[in-house]
Formats: sequence, C-alpha cells, structure tokens
Amino acid sequence: MLATAYRLTIFRQSSLASKLTQNSFKSLRFMASAHPTAPEGYFFAGPMSAFSHETQEIFPIDTPLNKRIAIVNRKKKLSAVVNICPHQGVGLHKGECVDIEDMGITWGSAIVCASHGWSFDLETGACGNTRFVIDVHDIKVVEDNVYVSLKPKNGNIQGPRRDFGGKESDLN
Repeated sequence: MLATAYRLTIFRQSSLASKLTQNSFKSLRFMASAHPTAPEGYFFAGPMSAFSHETQEIFPIDTPLNKRIAIVNRKKKLSAVVNICPHQGVGLHKGECVDIEDMGITWGSAIVCASHGWSFDLETGACGNTRFVIDVHDIKVVEDNVYVSLKPKNGNIQGPRRDFGGKESDLN
C-alpha cells in the first residue's frame, strides 16, 4: 500500500505529464492496481512482464525508499541497483549493460554510466573505474511479481557511497 500511495503522489506532483517516461506510465498502471503483500523487508516493484522487454535492459522505478532504484534484466537475470551514479548523479538507467570479461571468459555483468563510462558490477556494486560502490538490492520473484529488498545486500563491500540524496542531476 505504501508503494502505491508513493507512486500516485509522484504522478500528481508532476507539473507536466509529458515529462513522464513511458516506464512511468507503466509503473503508474501496475502500481495503481491491487497487488499481493510484499514479503517482509521487501517492496513490490511490479509484475515480471514490466521488466521483460527485448529492446530494454534497464528499468527505472520509484520506491518507498528515499532513493531511486533501477531494475536490470540482463540475460534473463534480474538485479536491482541504486539508479544514481556516484560520480555526478546521472541516472544509471540512461546507460547500458555490458559483460565483465577477461580473455574471453565472462565473469558477470555491469551497468555503465552514460555520462562518463563508470561501470558498476551488478552483483557487488563495485566500480571498475574507481573506489566508489553503489547499493545492490536483493530481488525476489513470487508468483510472477517482482519484489526488491528495502536494505542493500552488499553492505559488506568497502568503498565510498554517494547517491545525491536520491535526486538525479540535470546532466545528460
């Protein structure tokens, strides 16, 4: 219920509906509908179908948390990361996903910031370019519904974290 109210409030406070992305409208549609109670320590992010598009891998979502989250569907594996690059606050959903590989062996996947190319491991949140770390949240899929943990799962990873208070910068 908290997530539903939060997203509806965000929509009502928007001065121009045209500024909302297509994902915001999808988000509003499924958040306004009834959904099952989230497991303890998790919030409802949406139905699995909302994160399963052939042409898109990164899906920004609004949350009941004081931070933005992006759901990443990379090779049919879901990840949830803070949607703010710690460098200058650009939304990571504007970037792309890549494989982390060494000599032809794929070790994992990363999300790359569109502004300056900083890459973050989707499992650990560690940056391949600096000491910075982004929060990574656990995901549960229950009966085709996606739930994201309220607390990050990578608290043990050392490094500075900065999310600009959950507000994306105006940089492109």
